[in-house]
Amino acid sequence: MTQRMVKISLLGKEYTVNCPPGQGAQLRHVVEEVEKRIEDTQKKTMLQTNENILIMTALNMASDLLEQKNQLDLLQTGKKRKVS
Repeated sequence: MTQRMVKISLLGKEYTVNCPPGQGAQLRHVVEEVEKRIEDTQKKTMLQTNENILIMTALNMASDLLEQKNQLDLLQTGKKRKVS
């Protein structure tokens, strides 16, 4: 599968990233979500540098992801117990 190069922008800086064919819309959606999260981090914190803002945003997103994963694991475990 051939990757294509796509330009994205975060915190006013352009980046070129690889994107599998047919995944452009998903990438745009991800970039929009990351931008929204960056804005939320900027509003909620006194962080000044882009690096600190990005690190805090990444930590918050990872925390949200782990929380969702834990909830999914609990739901799946509950379903397995009911079936057994």
